[in-house]
Amino acid sequence: MPIPGTHSVFAFPWLLPLTQIALCIVVVWPLRATLTYEIKDSVQAYRPQKALPRKPPEDNEPHIVVFDLSPQERRSLEALERREWVPMVMNLPSGLLQVPYAALKTPKQEWVPRGMDFKTWRVISWPLIGILFWWSAGRGRRGINYS
Repeated sequence: MPIPGTHSVFAFPWLLPLTQIALCIVVVWPLRATLTYEIKDSVQAYRPQKALPRKPPEDNEPHIVVFDLSPQERRSLEALERREWVPMVMNLPSGLLQVPYAALKTPKQEWVPRGMDFKTWRVISWPLIGILFWWSAGRGRRGINYS
């Protein structure tokens, strides 16, 4: 129980969400060009476009393209993937909010904007949803009396 006439300058319930969003920004900052491209691509996918006549395929055989990556390119891709996974793992409770949606939809997948990779969508949306979770976790600490 707080002492009458005193008030805290620092609001503890905001410590966890602010730390969480700051850490996500620091981790994802090097990916800002990729994230910007994905967002622009998604916005473009929702704009009405003129119908272009489609060409019939030349042949029905699939074409397989094999990329041979150098070890440096492979390490760069692994670092990119790690940077995408950190905000998702930090905000795993945010993913639980999408379980009912995915369970009720026919393809059994979460909603992702058109033209955007699911990892990019999670990197952008889960920290914002996670703010509510971390704020409520900070509110729970307020009820503890250590005296």
